[in-house]
Amino acid sequence: MGNGCVRVSPDGYTIHIKTGDHKGSGTDSTVNLSMYNSSGSSPEVKINCNWKDDFEKGSIDTFHLKSAGITEAVEGIEIRLSEGAFSQNWFVETIDIKFQDLPSDRSSVFPLHRWIKEGETFCAVRNDSTLPQQETNRKQRLDELARKKETYQLERKSNGDLAIAQHCLKELIMNNGRNTTGMNWA
Repeated sequence: MGNGCVRVSPDGYTIHIKTGDHKGSGTDSTVNLSMYNSSGSSPEVKINCNWKDDFEKGSIDTFHLKSAGITEAVEGIEIRLSEGAFSQNWFVETIDIKFQDLPSDRSSVFPLHRWIKEGETFCAVRNDSTLPQQETNRKQRLDELARKKETYQLERKSNGDLAIAQHCLKELIMNNGRNTTGMNWA
């Protein structure tokens, strides 16, 4: 299949991965990717470069894969972060995959804008354009919604006050690790 660090191949794919710029969004985990479309699926491939510190906060990393086992535009992907001593969660903004034989406007864009947990396999479809009732990865969506519900539980400090999120208020007020309000969070 080829290593993610080889030169462009006429029968291969160019993959651009944009890591988010949130605090702690980069990862040192091993990232594995598999792609699929109507013609089949590719085997899982490690897309890290051994001599480069990829997937750092705010970076756009480019990889070239030779003969991935499928042709044409990619319709879906699976991303898996390996577990290990150096593993950590990763915030992915977008993944853009282009088959070399297609025009430049035929790339497959995957706007993830999500945290990928270590040891987790995340599935996404092209353009992230499915309605909840048509979701092919129903369990993944339900798990993500459950995490959001837990994160954004609302509470009222007293009657008549607006409801605020219990767990994320601290994150909203903190600015790059500094407490900008003078409030004590202990």
